[in-house]
Amino acid sequence: MSEWILLIAVDSIIDAYSIRADLEWNEIEVEIKNELTNQLTPGHSAAIGGIRILVKESQLEKAKEILNEMGHEKTQERKSNKYLSFFDSKTKAIPLIGKKSLIVRLFIFVTILLACIVIPFVLITSPTLEEKLTSKHWCIHNITYQGKPLVRETYPVSISFSNCLQPFNLENKGSIQMPLYRNCSQPTRWACKGDRITILCEDSSNSENDRNVLEGLYHVSLRGNHLELISDDVVIEATVWRVL
Repeated sequence: MSEWILLIAVDSIIDAYSIRADLEWNEIEVEIKNELTNQLTPGHSAAIGGIRILVKESQLEKAKEILNEMGHEKTQERKSNKYLSFFDSKTKAIPLIGKKSLIVRLFIFVTILLACIVIPFVLITSPTLEEKLTSKHWCIHNITYQGKPLVRETYPVSISFSNCLQPFNLENKGSIQMPLYRNCSQPTRWACKGDRITILCEDSSNSENDRNVLEGLYHVSLRGNHLELISDDVVIEATVWRVL
């Protein structure tokens, strides 16, 4: 069976149709390649080798003669972009996408390349957990210890200019401010590591029975303006404190 051979490559779809019509009039089989690519990316067909007109190898010489009679330039194979040719040859062997058109493979490659650039950039420039925690003032609305609400020690009488009665601040230098709770001394320090924070009470008792229940290692769950600190025994729920 005779193979398809490139006869000529043109930039215009109109020229391609005109040549095909004349060749088929002379009983020459014709196949056009890159027609769809030209329609999707008009003006850029040359970058992928133009619109390619192929004929059967057995009819190649006759087709050349007809082209010359039609007044076309001397038939020659267009030199396609060497980088695209290299890309085409290498990606054809890739499973799943190798059989797709060149333009689809280019789109997939560019998408993956952009993802490889954008995702690390976003990760690098995104604020750390510590920065997220210290850049906001938090307001506690619930603390549970072993599944039961932890009782607030005192509610001092004062004039409040905010909508938060239990402010909770994690400061840059590792200090912490939060309300006092029954049987709990004031926590004084905190530290962040990965997605967890440790709350420490420097003046807490060495006795396990007298240990400050707020001390411990907490997993941090931060969703928008909602914060949850979760340890084995304690759950602290807070939201961003908005000053009125």
